[in-house]
Amino acid sequence: MALMTELLILCAAQIFIAIAKKSNYMPLRHNRDRTMSTASSSPFTFPFSAFGSNAFTNVFAENDSMGSFARGAMEAGTASTRASVKGMQDAGQTMMAHFKEQMSLSVETGKKLSEAESLEDAMTIQTRYMKSAFENNLRGFSELSELYAETMREAFAPLAKQAKKAAKSAKA
Repeated sequence: MALMTELLILCAAQIFIAIAKKSNYMPLRHNRDRTMSTASSSPFTFPFSAFGSNAFTNVFAENDSMGSFARGAMEAGTASTRASVKGMQDAGQTMMAHFKEQMSLSVETGKKLSEAESLEDAMTIQTRYMKSAFENNLRGFSELSELYAETMREAFAPLAKQAKKAAKSAKA
């Protein structure tokens, strides 16, 4: 989740940079000639042009550009979280299925060991059990790694799409 939060922050920063570049918005620019109000008779001169009367019209040149970027970032984060949760649920179910299979294999082996007539039979049963348990664990790890890889792809796809939009907007 921390990685996802960092990606959302990075995406938001890229969006802000894209908007700032697109609208030529410079928040640190200092212009003493601007006034806060449009009335020329006002004695008050506002010292920071970033907070002037048309500051936000410069930032939001395309009526709702910030709103659409923010909405897109929120939707991407939500889709990413949904994919992560679904992937973790699937991983939990897969792990439980493998644990259940491993336990049944252990119980079955225990029953066979109790029926063994000689030490040689017991060793053969134990060897078969170890081989089966090892293969079962490898199969489980393989399934889980594929599941986690798919979950990561699905979780980061919406964030990557939103980051591409921000980068494309920054270039424009």
